[in-house]
Amino acid sequence: TLVGDILKGFLPLLACKVWLNPTPTQLGIACAVAIIGHCYPVYLKFKGGKGVATALGIFLVLSPKAVLGAAAVFVITVAISRFISLGSVLAAMSAPLLILMLNHPQPVFLATLFIAALIIWRHRTNIKRLLDGSENRFKA
Repeated sequence: TLVGDILKGFLPLLACKVWLNPTPTQLGIACAVAIIGHCYPVYLKFKGGKGVATALGIFLVLSPKAVLGAAAVFVITVAISRFISLGSVLAAMSAPLLILMLNHPQPVFLATLFIAALIIWRHRTNIKRLLDGSENRFKA
């Protein structure tokens, strides 16, 4: 479920941040591990989700301001194009830029860049369908 996937990113990062007082490098590693665990879970034979909701949970802990910016990119893209996948990919692409603009430490930026790349990779079939015109549009 959407809420469960968001919590998969949110709760581990929040616990790490509150209880362990991590360095920026440790926090970046925790981000990467959380998203990899969602996208490639051992118990599902390494076939997990695309990572968007889990990334949202991660970014809610890292930078709520960046979430607002990425959410705006998502909403505007979907409103104009009616493609959820395009909104997800563009929001993921915007996250590292927003993290950089908000002056987060370099390891956090690098983790965000990794997460964005992973989300884009996980959407590769959607991107192919977008390019060949066969991707389904969102219907309100």
